[in-house]
Amino acid sequence: MDTIKVASFNQPILDIDEKGFGLNRDRNPDRDWGELRRSKEFKEVEITPKLLQTLLEDLAYAYGSNTQKFTEKIKEFKFI
Repeated sequence: MDTIKVASFNQPILDIDEKGFGLNRDRNPDRDWGELRRSKEFKEVEITPKLLQTLLEDLAYAYGSNTQKFTEKIKEFKFI
């Protein structure tokens, strides 16, 4: 894994739905917005150690309560 899709401000895309919207975590959401949101605009960038750490933290935030889905995602992103 050399590149990864990110939304604005290097927010890793965790999943892309059937309509092409990418799920990402906004760590500084506006008032009344949740941290998880879908974005249509994202780009592919080189992976850095900091971005890899952010990805793992965001996967744990989004899927941590569902151990099966979390395991699928960390395998998908080749952490294991």
